[in-house]
Order: sequence, then structure tokens, then C-alpha cells
Amino acid sequence: MSDKDYPEKLKLFKEEGSRNQDYYFIIVDEQGETLSTKKWYPIREYGSLVISLSSLSFNTHFRQEVEKFLTVKQENTLDSLEFISGEGFLEEGTVNSRGTPSLSIFGSSHKQKTLSVNIRPRGDDGEEYFTLGGIRGDVGVDINNEEEFFLEFNLTNERFKELKEICLGGGLERIRIRTTLTKVNGLYSEWSEYIGTEFGEIKIFNNDRDIINKEEFDEKLLESVSMRNGFGQVFSIMTEKKVGNFDLTETGFEREQREMEEFISDHDDDKSYEDDDHHEESLMKERMEEVRTNQERFIEEQKLSTLVSIFWGMIILGSLLILTLWL
Repeated sequence: MSDKDYPEKLKLFKEEGSRNQDYYFIIVDEQGETLSTKKWYPIREYGSLVISLSSLSFNTHFRQEVEKFLTVKQENTLDSLEFISGEGFLEEGTVNSRGTPSLSIFGSSHKQKTLSVNIRPRGDDGEEYFTLGGIRGDVGVDINNEEEFFLEFNLTNERFKELKEICLGGGLERIRIRTTLTKVNGLYSEWSEYIGTEFGEIKIFNNDRDIINKEEFDEKLLESVSMRNGFGQVFSIMTEKKVGNFDLTETGFEREQREMEEFISDHDDDKSYEDDDHHEESLMKERMEEVRTNQERFIEEQKLSTLVSIFWGMIILGSLLILTLWL
């Protein structure tokens, strides 16, 4: 089955004997035959995602709207919108999750670990919230139907201004975001009665036309299934700023490169030490040769001095002998 198609359908089941869950989905084919026995439950308890946001950009959108009335009077509306955007990477989910979480839409085998993140001001002092969701291009079978996932935050003007100043102040390394997905509609995952939500994978409910047995359930249950706005209010946004001269985000590749450079540098130092030793040995030999030459010169000078002394001694003795005989 290609991940470019959406041949999968959903079969809805009412959960029996559970105090926390009302229903779950099983993925089936178009004929209703089970493709996977995995049960997909709405996220109800203990659900959270950690998202690392990097490659930040600060955006300003200028907009003009023009309205014409029956009286031919024209009214222009000018405003601007500021927001912070970047690419988010899913880092971790709940404690009991196996591996890095992924996002996909029901009907697809995609497993995506990135999503676009936007942070914008509300424009008033109302409650802050976030929206997590995804869209797919239902063009048709055997056509590449793109999936896009998004996480949007709406902050009060004051809090957005504080975050904006931090981002524009320089030195910001990344933003780490934690969203609590408890009772956020439209999101599904595995679930256990004892440990709660498991975030190995997260599925997003896109369209109720994928449910093949809707007629078997009452309208109230179908309404709860179709609530898929991905709205949540419990979250944290933490900024990380570098301090000192060390790198806080050294990757494995960067570490290997650094260790290789240090090894080469140490090897070069060893060679320089060897060169120094060789140079010092040469100097020592030169000094020893100079000492030996000086010693030989001293001996020769001593011999010459002795011969000169003997010569003058012989002359003095001869002179004394001649004087004695003369007298």
C-alpha cells in the first residue's frame, strides 16, 4: 500500500467497560476488512508533546481591505500582523512512549516528525490557547497527496511582546515547547487503562466520511467524534540562550569532527616536539665538538709554551757558561 494514497477507512467501535474512553477506531480497507488490530483512542489523559523550535523568523504582514457600499462610499481598512514562525521537531512524548513520536492523518501511512509552528498575538487580553492539526490534499488515488501539520499559539499582546524582545535580542538558540494534549479533540493514539496515552504515533482525524459504519451509532457519539479543532490551553514556551563560549547543541557529527581535529593537532604537536628534540641534539653535538677543539688548541698552546721556555732556558745557560770561561 502506497503512502501517496488514502485507501484506508475507519470503523468505529463503542468502548465497553471503560470509565475514561467512549469509543475507538480500527483501520480497515474500503470493504471493511481489518488492516490492523491496533486500537486508536482519543487522547484523554496524560498526553504531552515536547517540540524543539529552531530556525526562527519574525514576520510582519501588512494588509489592506476595501469595502464598497451601496452609497458608493468606500472604506479602507489598514492593519498589520506580527508573528514568530519556525520549523518544529517532535523530540519526545509521554514517559511510556516508544521512540520519537510521529504525526500522520488517518488513511495514510505517513509518519512525520516535523511541523510548522506559528506564535502570534491575540489582539486582545483573552485566554491564550494553541491549535494542533493537519491537512491533506485529497486530489485522488495514485496522486501525491501532501500532508502538512501545524501548531499555532495565540498569546496575549503583552506576552507576545516579551517573547518578541527575547527573539530579537540576539543569542537565542532555540525555543522548547511542551503542549499538554489532554482532551484535545481530533488527536488519537494508543492508550492503556493503566498507563494512559502512548505517543509512539499520533493520528489526526480529518474527515468523518472515512467512517464506514456511522449509521450504527447515535448522533451524540458521532458529534463527539467529529469535534476535531485540536484546541488546547495547557502549554509552556521556554527560550534557550547560549552562555559562555561552549556549544550547547554539539551534534554527534560535530563532536567527531572536533575530536578528529584535536587528534591531528596533538599529532602535529608531537612532530614539533620531535623536531625540537632533534634540533637540541644537534646543538649538543656542536657544543661538544667546540669543547673538544678548544681542548686540543689548549694542549697545543701548552706544548708550544713549554718548547719556548726550554729554548730560552738553553740560551741563558749557554750565555752564563761563556761568561764563566771568559773570565
